[in-house]
Amino acid sequence: MNQNSQSPQKQHTAPLPSENGTFSSGPPGSQGRPEWKVYFDGNFWSSQGQDQAGAELRIGESFQWAGRHWLLPAVYSCGEGLVLDLCMRIEPREMDAFMEKWDLTPENADYDRFTREQQMEIELDNPLHLEFHPELEVNGRKLALSHSCAVHYLPWLSEKYPDEAAAWGLEAAPAARHYGLDPAYGWCISRHAFLWEDSRFSQIDSLLLSMEPYPVDIPGPRFTAAPGDTISFIHPADGCQCTLTVRDISQETLDKTRLEELEDPFEFPPHYTVLTYTLSPESENGITVAGCSDGDQPRRKAVSPDSGGSASGGSAAAIGIIGGAVIVVLPDASVEQQKLHAVCSLPRFEPVKETEWSIIFHEKRFKTGVFHFDVKDCVI
Repeated sequence: MNQNSQSPQKQHTAPLPSENGTFSSGPPGSQGRPEWKVYFDGNFWSSQGQDQAGAELRIGESFQWAGRHWLLPAVYSCGEGLVLDLCMRIEPREMDAFMEKWDLTPENADYDRFTREQQMEIELDNPLHLEFHPELEVNGRKLALSHSCAVHYLPWLSEKYPDEAAAWGLEAAPAARHYGLDPAYGWCISRHAFLWEDSRFSQIDSLLLSMEPYPVDIPGPRFTAAPGDTISFIHPADGCQCTLTVRDISQETLDKTRLEELEDPFEFPPHYTVLTYTLSPESENGITVAGCSDGDQPRRKAVSPDSGGSASGGSAAAIGIIGGAVIVVLPDASVEQQKLHAVCSLPRFEPVKETEWSIIFHEKRFKTGVFHFDVKDCVI
């Protein structure tokens, strides 16, 4: 029974085409199909695991949440815990409209060609993008989540773009076939592994699944400002009017000594801007500020012919340096009752006279879903 007190429905599914295009609903291992196995530390990319494969308990019940049709096909009792698979149905017309709106094709899918605001809008529009935190109770006892992973299956796009068929769900095909998912739709299949609290259950009578949506990012207005300036705006989630007050803007430089200690073949941009601000009132739905510029990429240092080495490596170390470089000054008495926020822009090789900032809203678009499944008489 789900959160709306509706009885769960058994899922009636159709066979899915195999790799050679023929339909098969036979058992695993037949017609050359590999045997289906699920491991606690495994995923959809590999059927291998360090422990024994889990014992499958078929559930086969569907429910509605977040405007989507879902299926809980099965859970797997493993030595370390319980593995739960979820299938979210994707309407082909929604996926096609999304790709057409943003002009997305296998040849034209470079994310970097979009602005940061457009990237947020793409995630909001994407039918495949629905992030949530699952919680599970088995026989009334809560299990801790260990890890999750997900794949998608979009069979009609495999036919439309045969040269890029792998991008549309090759890794998800075994799961889609095993669960008999209807190939007239797309599917996002997620796997969630929960640890046993004390010992493995010999019998499962009930499952209580909670799905809490993560907040989504919504692009807000851009602004440039000086200390003392105020920016007023309305939060789209609740219509609350908020005011951002700029407390300070400072130009900072990374410590050259720390950069030199890295012994990295790349030179990192040292200049960045720090903005401190307050919000009134503080929004319960969440508001953050970010710099609009992408900053400068690290550049390769000049290598001496006598150094005996070549310049290679990455730029991940810059993140740690920037994170440790910002010092937030405590607010004065006039703002002691308000929370002081601080954000730094991404670094540049040369100082900038003015930095553009953007407001980002955070909103939970759906209520937490709670679903109860009776699985009595199902013995593992």
